[in-house]
Amino acid sequence: MTTITTEVMDKDTKRDRQGRQITTAERRAELVAGYRASGLTMEQFARREGIKQATLAKWVYLRDKVNVAERASLTARNGDVSDAISDRGGS
Repeated sequence: MTTITTEVMDKDTKRDRQGRQITTAERRAELVAGYRASGLTMEQFARREGIKQATLAKWVYLRDKVNVAERASLTARNGDVSDAISDRGGS
């Protein structure tokens, strides 16, 4: 006996050539922020949002990597990252 699985797709969902859903940078940032604020494990949050845990882990890693690079750049230019970050509204 064969099981057929059907995925309901939003009309505006974009897919790549392999059929994978394309997620915009804005949406990825929202999901990473949502994960961090949720208090859930990565596995729980990914399941709730309908994405793979490995995908969420990659997005979190890349976001952290960007933040570290931004801090290093600010420190190199300004000498004190805390002033530069507070000016941008960061913590």
